[in-house]
Amino acid sequence: MTPTLNEIRAAYTVVSARFHLSTRVSEPAIRIALAEAEQLSPDPFDLPAATLFAFARHARAFPGGFRTMTVLLAEAQCSRSGQHFSGTRQELGDWVRRVAVGTASFDDVRAWFGDRLMPFGESGLS
Repeated sequence: MTPTLNEIRAAYTVVSARFHLSTRVSEPAIRIALAEAEQLSPDPFDLPAATLFAFARHARAFPGGFRTMTVLLAEAQCSRSGQHFSGTRQELGDWVRRVAVGTASFDDVRAWFGDRLMPFGESGLS
């Protein structure tokens, strides 16, 4: 389940204050990104990848902090979907940049996340 517009606005209020970012948001762009994320992820386990991909394509949603907010939304979506993420914020930020400039597809992002997500309770150790 994706977050609601109100949840995202409330989260960005905190994020923008914490990181001294512009407080402006584009609600239409957020709605478009949310709809795109939902459309890309009929499987709830794909929501972290879909969230990153959709928000990275709609930078105007958070004009002063789209990279930061996109990374944080993707991280939050991992937890929200009951999965443990083994990547880093730097790696997520690199994927945001790649998607934003058009050098990464959703399939690329989904495959990368697939290698780094596991249900909570699994260690991934063999």
